[in-house]
Amino acid sequence: MISRLKQNWEQDYQNWTHRDLSDKRYVYVWADGIYSNVRMDDRLCLLVIIGSGETGREELLALSDSYRESEAEVHRSGAEKMAPAKGL
Repeated sequence: MISRLKQNWEQDYQNWTHRDLSDKRYVYVWADGIYSNVRMDDRLCLLVIIGSGETGREELLALSDSYRESEAEVHRSGAEKMAPAKGL
C-alpha cells in the first residue's frame, strides 16, 4: 500500500513540476530555504521558489531538497532546474 501511494505521489509531483506557467504573471518571485530538525547530524534544507501574482496571491512554484540555502548549493543540487520547464 505504501509503495503504491509513493508511486502515485511521484507521478503527481512530476506532473506538477512540468505544469505550464506561461499564462501566469508574477510580480515577485523569491527563493528561500526551510530547515528541518528531523536529522540533527545531517540537517536537510528544503529549497523553495514562491511567486506572488498581481492579486497578491502566493503560489509555490518549485521545490528541491538540499543541505544549505547558498547559491553554490542551489547550483549543486540542480535547483536552478527545479523551476517549471514552461513559462518561468
